[in-house]
Amino acid sequence: MKQFLHIAFLLVVASNVTAQRTHWEQAVLCYQEDSLICASEKIDLAIKDSNEVKDPYTWHVRAFIYREISKRSSDENEKNLARDKSVEAFTKSLSLDKLDEQKLKTNNIKGLEAIATGLYNEGVTWLQRFEVEKGIEFLEKHNKTLRIIDDNYFIVEREVSIKRAAAAILTDRYNDDNEGNSDAFDKAIEYYNDILAVDSNDFKTNLNIGVLYHNKGINLLTGTRLDLTLPEIMQLQKDHVFYMQKSLQYMTKAYQTNENHPGVIRALAGAYYSLHDDEKHEFYNQKLIKLEGTEGND
Repeated sequence: MKQFLHIAFLLVVASNVTAQRTHWEQAVLCYQEDSLICASEKIDLAIKDSNEVKDPYTWHVRAFIYREISKRSSDENEKNLARDKSVEAFTKSLSLDKLDEQKLKTNNIKGLEAIATGLYNEGVTWLQRFEVEKGIEFLEKHNKTLRIIDDNYFIVEREVSIKRAAAAILTDRYNDDNEGNSDAFDKAIEYYNDILAVDSNDFKTNLNIGVLYHNKGINLLTGTRLDLTLPEIMQLQKDHVFYMQKSLQYMTKAYQTNENHPGVIRALAGAYYSLHDDEKHEFYNQKLIKLEGTEGND
């Protein structure tokens, strides 16, 4: 912010004091006096002026004014609207800066990066409140903002961190009420698969998604109604086999990474037991007995 003030204020004082100041210059002076209402009013006039709207400094100043409004606002809607205006203005300033003035470009990029960091941090905060949809929304806003600077922006650690936390929350929701929260199962699978698209060998993700499918298959049987028709029973058995096979797909991948993890071995033994593959069930069952002294028939 100080760099912005330095550049913009120098431009204002360097102009002829007897000449009429532009709207954006007036906005800078209001900003200097910490009057954001005045500053926003003047800069809004600037983008309506046929000459000033073409000036990268107009949008540069507007970006910082609305960024500051966003930072100070306690109203979520006002905060988000001001932030969106700031991002738009930084973007416009970059596109209009035909001279590619180093300080102006640098400050525009730094401004966008600062907003993007704030968006990511807000996403983390929403997840800490167990607001999954908001957490993912702010991750996407974070990515979109930084792709203004770099079309190929993608930080694996940030993507994985947010989506792993989101999937874990959704998994808990599903486990608490697997019938009422079936949509949470689908979303958790989606986010875990997003992580695997980045790293297909991620042990924890393969384990977690394998457990999800395993539990889904078990839940189908434990929640069976007594009055099911024969076609319904056949479909239930078909679905059970499907989920167990999906579990095997991911558990086998996890096993390739860690062959001595009891949870993985138990899930493999249980899945093969459900699928009536006695040979493979016995292989993993014996291994589990050696590790823990328990059998994997559940």
